[in-house]
Amino acid sequence: SFTFFTDKQGYPNNQVLTVYEDSDNNFWFGTMGSGLCKYYGDYFAHYTAKEISTEKVYSIAQSKNGTYWIGTGGKGLVKLNFDKNNNPVIKIFNEKDGLFDPEIRSIAIDKNGVLWLATPSGLYSYNHNAFTNYTTDDGLVDNRVNCVFIDSRNRLWCGTMGGLSIFNGNSFFNIDEENYKLIHNEVQTITEDKQGTVWIGTLGGIARFKNNEMIDFDEKEGLLNKKIKCIVCDPTGNVWIGSFGVGLYLYDAKKAGTKKITLKADEDFLGTGNIFSVIFSNDTTLIIGTDKGFKMITMDRKYNFKRILTFDKTNGFLGIENNLNAILKDNSNNIWFGTAKGITRFTPSVYRSKNIAPKTHIVELRLFYESVDWSKKSDSIACWSNIPTNLILTYKENHLTFRFEGISLTNPQKISYRYMLEGSDENWSPAMQYNEVKYSGLKPGEYTFKVKASNEYGKWNDEPQTFSFIINPPFYSTWWFYTISIIFIISVIILFIKWREAKLKRDKAILEQTVKERTAEVVKQKEILVVQKQEITDSIHYASRIQRAILPPESYINSILKDYFILYKPKDIVSGDFYWTSQKDDILVLTVADCTGHGVPGAFMSMLGVSFLNEIVNKNGIISPDQILNNLRDDVVNALQQKETTDGSKDGMDIALISIDKKRNIIQYAGANNSIYVVRGGQNPQGLTKPKPLQNLEDLEEIKADKMPIAIHPRMEKFLNNEFPYQSGDIIYLFSDGYSDQFGGPKGKKFMSKHFKEFLLSIHELPMITQQYKLDKQIEEWQLESNQSQNDDICVIGLRL
Repeated sequence: SFTFFTDKQGYPNNQVLTVYEDSDNNFWFGTMGSGLCKYYGDYFAHYTAKEISTEKVYSIAQSKNGTYWIGTGGKGLVKLNFDKNNNPVIKIFNEKDGLFDPEIRSIAIDKNGVLWLATPSGLYSYNHNAFTNYTTDDGLVDNRVNCVFIDSRNRLWCGTMGGLSIFNGNSFFNIDEENYKLIHNEVQTITEDKQGTVWIGTLGGIARFKNNEMIDFDEKEGLLNKKIKCIVCDPTGNVWIGSFGVGLYLYDAKKAGTKKITLKADEDFLGTGNIFSVIFSNDTTLIIGTDKGFKMITMDRKYNFKRILTFDKTNGFLGIENNLNAILKDNSNNIWFGTAKGITRFTPSVYRSKNIAPKTHIVELRLFYESVDWSKKSDSIACWSNIPTNLILTYKENHLTFRFEGISLTNPQKISYRYMLEGSDENWSPAMQYNEVKYSGLKPGEYTFKVKASNEYGKWNDEPQTFSFIINPPFYSTWWFYTISIIFIISVIILFIKWREAKLKRDKAILEQTVKERTAEVVKQKEILVVQKQEITDSIHYASRIQRAILPPESYINSILKDYFILYKPKDIVSGDFYWTSQKDDILVLTVADCTGHGVPGAFMSMLGVSFLNEIVNKNGIISPDQILNNLRDDVVNALQQKETTDGSKDGMDIALISIDKKRNIIQYAGANNSIYVVRGGQNPQGLTKPKPLQNLEDLEEIKADKMPIAIHPRMEKFLNNEFPYQSGDIIYLFSDGYSDQFGGPKGKKFMSKHFKEFLLSIHELPMITQQYKLDKQIEEWQLESNQSQNDDICVIGLRL
């Protein structure tokens, strides 16, 4: 029999001049004035405004008698039949027929053959005689109807932008977010599985209606994207869910646990995440309509994907962009798609993939992006292209661009390539659709460029196309240059070693003579330094004797002090700490002072202090501690020429000074930064205040000093005279800060005044000479615990009254 193809079947021109069948079994027709036409086969049929009066197809349905009903986006309802020559015959229903809204978003046909139409202005029914409009006035939940569906019980389900309505023929039962807690008001799709369960897809997730119970599905069940556009159920009870923006989900009813929904195909797999329709053409073939064409996925019985085919404009699907749920499987198992460019019929049973690998050719080779005459660099040139044979390049010609072509006449726009350059690449490149690749900075060596191509079904060449070439190294990278260079370098090294040995011998003789001369000079300088050091040391030792000589002699101290000890430990040979005592009639004056610095500078200051005290007390007869300190400060300031308004010397001393009136049993005390401790077993001395941190030290009282030194100072007030009685057996301790500031202990920290007070209390009942021994031993052991040296002069005097 003959099949005729004319302009009624989409042929551009009825005048055919030539026919050709290519290697992929495609037929090409040359027309008279209308160009070249390729015949894909009869698995696609397209109907546009020329055949159905519109290109915006929003919904499709088929009656039992085979009539197709098409909902359009502005032209009303189209009734489509075919005559005996398979030409379309249409009838349009619009306002003149009682259909007042021309936008038909969805069509459902009940068991009585009544058509139900979803429109933006309500629900319409058509009994083949007249149209009836249902709105919110009749009980519909919302007039903006998106989809309609007839279930197995012949109930009408209406999905709107304001909720869900179920119509039993008499009244509407409404479900929305406020009433019955619908997961989202905007319903996009409705379907039913073989068990009679109704599934609702919304922009906020899925709702399932079974046995008068509604169950929601969202993130908790694994549905991460809740903008649901379409749903289809397979024969085993699984539910396939098309979302907007992510891809295809699968609800596995047999899966254990709560997360029964998994992402089955994402944007990378499908080429887009926007799914607008989904339907099974048979039990194992799933059709997915997207905004970029449609996918036909073949699966095994366990619904694992085996093959995916893409249909778009390049292989005959002219509509490209599918509309929401505008899909139909008709009585003949054809799949109909409503698109933005009309309606397309696809016949899966007729479709046969032409799985022939493309023929691959390397068509161009460029050097530094430029075309060159390769005949000067190779043995010969290919006759059909400018590709050289046995190409040899210099090391500077290391930037090449390869251009290649794969020939597949079935769908040339879906050809993919993989390539590699042996000698540079370890693996084949990923599949790509670019037909050009460049290699820069190639090192000298032998290379083979390989390229292969695949068709739209992933069929690759059995053998890749190859091209071999050589990049010669520069002369300085050749074996003969290496050999000459090695011989030259070895010769130079030998000559250098010989010259170096001779030079070293000469330098050694000169060095030995120089060392002898320098050694003699160093020995001479050392001898001078030893003599100078000894002289300095002798001078310091002599100064030490002088310093000790000006201190009160032991015989004198013993004559005026009965039960006492003096712990005197200079840091260096001479000390910056000193003690002094004198007696005028029945008044005993005793002091401990800490001069600025230690060593020789401190010693000079201590000698100055002793001299001034002798003059103030012994010569001038001043015995009041505050007056003594005031006079001593004036003498130090004048002697050192200290001035408050200049940057002059700030040298001076901290001092604690007491006078003891033996007749009245009265002690007077004045201090410059140095306090004194009084240890006694009786009542607190009058006028003494126990410091708060030492409330547990019942028998130790601290008399605070004035916070100013014996030197120039911002505070130049008169020193305060403290007076209190004493009893026999009381102990007075005078000291510098050297003892409490000594570093040591297990952590290398200061001894601290609190520790010093506690230790004094622990030994105060011992004989005074024993206390001196204990204090000396304690500070030595404190230093040794962390291997510390003495860091300041130490002077402690204890006097039992």
